[in-house]
Amino acid sequence: MSYTPGPWRVDGVEVFGADGQHVVWELGNRNMADWHLIAAAPDLLVACKMALNDRMFKDWPEIATALMAAIEKAEGEKPPE
Repeated sequence: MSYTPGPWRVDGVEVFGADGQHVVWELGNRNMADWHLIAAAPDLLVACKMALNDRMFKDWPEIATALMAAIEKAEGEKPPE
């Protein structure tokens, strides 16, 4: 599965990818916090992958499990809950 390259940015009720293409637009009655979370998605995915690769989490398997679940969901390997 591939997604529109980040970073993404919010412009009104639309989210655009780094290439200027629409990622998402007007999805009904969403508040700005939703739009900003959507726009942060590529950065959050990268951060999850970086954190999972950090040896610091070897002592916290529950955090590593949560990171892996988030990555799998973002990459379409795990169905949404």
